[in-house]
Amino acid sequence: MNSLHILSAYSGYAYPILFILMLIEGGDGTLLASGFLIRLDFLNFYYVLPLALVGAFMRDVFLYKIGSRYGEKFIERFGRFFSITPERFIKIEEHLKKRRGRTIFISKFMYGLNYITILAVGAIKVNFKRFIKIDALTIFVWALIMIALGFTLGHSFTLLRHYIKDISIFLIIVALLFILLELFIRKMAKSYVPNSKSNFILIPLAIIAAGLMVAGGMLWQNRLALKNKNAVFSQLINSKPEIGSPAPFFALKDINGITVSTEDLKGQDILLVFWSTNCQFCAQELPDLKNFAQQYRGLVTVVAITYKEPAPAVKDYEDKEKIDFAVLLDASGDVASQYRIEGTPAHFFINKDGKIVSMWPSATSFYNLELVTKDLFAQKKF
Repeated sequence: MNSLHILSAYSGYAYPILFILMLIEGGDGTLLASGFLIRLDFLNFYYVLPLALVGAFMRDVFLYKIGSRYGEKFIERFGRFFSITPERFIKIEEHLKKRRGRTIFISKFMYGLNYITILAVGAIKVNFKRFIKIDALTIFVWALIMIALGFTLGHSFTLLRHYIKDISIFLIIVALLFILLELFIRKMAKSYVPNSKSNFILIPLAIIAAGLMVAGGMLWQNRLALKNKNAVFSQLINSKPEIGSPAPFFALKDINGITVSTEDLKGQDILLVFWSTNCQFCAQELPDLKNFAQQYRGLVTVVAITYKEPAPAVKDYEDKEKIDFAVLLDASGDVASQYRIEGTPAHFFINKDGKIVSMWPSATSFYNLELVTKDLFAQKKF
């Protein structure tokens, strides 16, 4: 279960869970999920940002202290197994002292690298006050960027999370390649003999080897990215909801501000209806829909989602028509896009396991709804 599902599934404890996730994970996924849920009006930005900042900052301070206390002993005892000699450790220390701000900032955006960097910063005893200033500024910028990405590209949350991780891993691989190349050149430089004919062979070979390493890495990444891109786009864009497939996730509020998600509805047989207050066909079928909700209360839960409508208009319509089933607000239209809604009304029958078992893409009647429902019960799909 990822950050998005954790935050939505336990909506009553969303903010404490957000803080704990940032304290433990402190990763991009939690901030992207938070940005997405802010867009859905599920979380409040002014609560999310300070909680995320404090959680991530406390985690980094903890890692710094761990590195400061145990880092040198670890390197002395186990450093040789990682090719980190005392001499090399001194060089790393000098590098971080010169470029500590840049290194801490860049590592925050590179998947899995931030933990190691903060531990190393603590191990080499970078001034704690200086570290706090750099880290606080870095976390603030990083958190704003990730929340903004989640908010702006919320409908592509899974795709966005996938590519941030993918790009970060690629950058780490490229960095490792350059480190290996540096070691190779240093080793070769030790055996360098002035005016030796072998140098005219070794130097071009080193340059060619470096070019092949980078080109090979780029080619491999391109093929991997293309494969992943096709798979992810196939899942997110081309996968129109079908019978037997899981119902797309949503977490929406009703007119009273109560959030309802697909996780909350699991264990119930659902009739999910997309409609709008200004839709003529929706108005025509509403009496039948209300009758169905009343007749099958306790057996089938009716949930309506309004499409791109303001809450006051929906509330007035709900009061006027005396609607007694749940009406959720999809003001941005993101959920309707996930269900590939091309017109209203549209109906989805979803079973207790959260799978779509039947669909009706246009206006219907009580007779048709009852017929489909009885058939689903008879086939034990409901």
